[in-house]
Amino acid sequence: MNIATLWQRLSNELLVTGDAPTVPEREAPVPWIGRIMMAVLGWFAGIMLLGTTGALFFVVLFGEGRAGAAVVGILLLVAAWWMFRIPQRNEFFQQLAFSMSIAGQLAAAWALTVIDSFGGIALALMILQIGLIAVMANRQHRFVSTLFAWAAFAVFLAERNVASALPAVIALTTVLLWRTETRWICAGHDDWLRPVAHGTWLSLLITCAVGLNSDVTKTFNLSVWQASSALAAIWIFAVFLYTDQLAAIKRVAVMVAALLLAAACWKAPGLLAASIGLLVAFARGSRTGTALALLATVLYLSAHYYQTNTTLLEKSYSLAILAVGLWIGAALLHFFHKPSDVKTSDGGVQ
Repeated sequence: MNIATLWQRLSNELLVTGDAPTVPEREAPVPWIGRIMMAVLGWFAGIMLLGTTGALFFVVLFGEGRAGAAVVGILLLVAAWWMFRIPQRNEFFQQLAFSMSIAGQLAAAWALTVIDSFGGIALALMILQIGLIAVMANRQHRFVSTLFAWAAFAVFLAERNVASALPAVIALTTVLLWRTETRWICAGHDDWLRPVAHGTWLSLLITCAVGLNSDVTKTFNLSVWQASSALAAIWIFAVFLYTDQLAAIKRVAVMVAALLLAAACWKAPGLLAASIGLLVAFARGSRTGTALALLATVLYLSAHYYQTNTTLLEKSYSLAILAVGLWIGAALLHFFHKPSDVKTSDGGVQ
């Protein structure tokens, strides 16, 4: 059924008046194999362009690597910004612009090595990534810039010996961004806040799966109890926000369960980070997000299990207790969430 036929039927029922609205024709989508080929060609063209311009500015004009890198980086970033603003959505130009931007960021990072400390370089790179999030009109670019910004922020905090605050900052930002999703969609900020929210959420899962295992915490002198305390507070805060539609008695029960989980995960802050990511994904109804959060949980638990300084017998006891707990939890869920009876057309119940 086309628009004209539908409009005629609605007019016959006196539901609409006037002429049928004109709907602009949509362009036929590019096949996925064509998009992949254009993306590969775009990246190849970007690498070739970086090689030629890099050789020109580094060797011929300047001789000093960092000065040339600064100029090349600025030129490449400006060119990528201009290409992203082209109205036509051509996959080749989009990927070419993306590769040019990455090359420009690498050149800018090399130019920033004139700064004495890693913390200063990381802070400058974080500011650069925030600026790119604001000006680059491309969701993929904003998503990657968000990941780079959080990585630079992690290095900055580690240089200041306050890396224990990183998981809590990412978790709180994730909760606030996704909890206010409807507001920033209505305000017209979806185009740049959604990739930032996705990048922040993924950074939380990466922090859970990689950044909070025992080896990493020892390497960067992370305080487990500080990270656990901050994440526990944010976990309780997130559960409180996401249960505002429940009845009072159910909300109290959920809050008690959240407190028990926070207490059980006191020495495993990665589980709290994964729980926050899982809560956000589940509340949004994202199956992919839920699966990724569960995968991050499994990765963290695997590393935590093998890095725990206990005997195999004690670990087997822990697994047995976990199995009993999961069984009890499944039984309670089945008891409190029984499927409602649905009457069939013949009067029966299924």
